[in-house]
Amino acid sequence: MNKSTLMITAGFLLTFLIGGFTGYLIGSSPAESEQTEVRSETDQRNGNQRGERMRVWISNELGLEEHQQEEFFELVTKNRRQMQRILRESQARANEKMDAHADSLLKDLEQILTTEQMGIYKERFSREAMIERQRQRNQQERQRRQQRQDR
Repeated sequence: MNKSTLMITAGFLLTFLIGGFTGYLIGSSPAESEQTEVRSETDQRNGNQRGERMRVWISNELGLEEHQQEEFFELVTKNRRQMQRILRESQARANEKMDAHADSLLKDLEQILTTEQMGIYKERFSREAMIERQRQRNQQERQRRQQRQDR
């Protein structure tokens, strides 16, 4: 492995670790930041404990002095929030484009499918149907996780 490949890999790994760490610090991932569910007190305590462990680990790995830690973690958290905002904006633009393409596809399909076939397509295979199925699966998974935590 040449030096530039090694540096790129190390940079990617460090970015990934810092991103994961700041996700713990602010208590959510980009996907979770859009959700409106309120985390339970236990979840918040566990998230804070994980965040603190991650903070200690990164501080030790980087050999941060106490006076460096606050500024370092403030910068990392600020950067993570900016990246989340950018990701949400780009996801919104992508969703707008995909919606437009899905609408175009529906118009094209109306030219070749019967009314009955079109109804089945919209119900089972359209973008909206797929998004709704994914929402339902996500909701079921959240309920299963909550049931496991309640035990």
